[in-house]
This record gives sequence, structure tokens and C-alpha cells, in this order.
Amino acid sequence: MKSLVVAALGLVCSASAVAQDFRFDYAAGDLVSPEQVASMHAELEAAAQEFCADQYPRKIRVAQKCAEIIVSDAVSQIGNPRLTAFTERQETTRRES
Repeated sequence: MKSLVVAALGLVCSASAVAQDFRFDYAAGDLVSPEQVASMHAELEAAAQEFCADQYPRKIRVAQKCAEIIVSDAVSQIGNPRLTAFTERQETTRRES
């Protein structure tokens, strides 16, 4: 089991800036099949959204941007080509919708 820590600092310039790190545990073996990659990506997004919603309870757009940044940084840190490709496809689909 690996742990990933993404610093979630400085997302908003305000008195309530986030001073905690996002932590996500995963196993490298969870990224073998397309189904596993999709499942892990969904878990990562859900965890990031929950973390950011807790940090910015009254700032929906800020929380959404926070989650996007965390997912992007986490995927980069994990460095798995399958997860990176899946994430890029998800982002492209969202932009086109």
C-alpha cells in the first residue's frame, strides 16, 4: 500500500487558507486493468471532493477547483500511464460537455 500526500496550500488567498494535506492510500497493483484504473480514479475524485468540501464549506466553486487541482497533482505524483491517460480522457469529455 502506498500513500500519496498532496499539499493543498494556497488555493485561495484568504484568512481561511487550507493548512492541511490531502492523503490518499492506494496499491500500485490497483492500476492494472481499465476497470481498476476507472475505479481508483473515481475513488480519488470522491476523496478530493470530500476533502475540499470540508475545507471550503461555503465556497462551492473554490471547492470544485481545489478538487480538480488535487486530482491533477495526485495523478502526476502517482505517475501511472494508464491513470494519466484515463484522467486526460475524463477532462476532455468534461470540457466538451
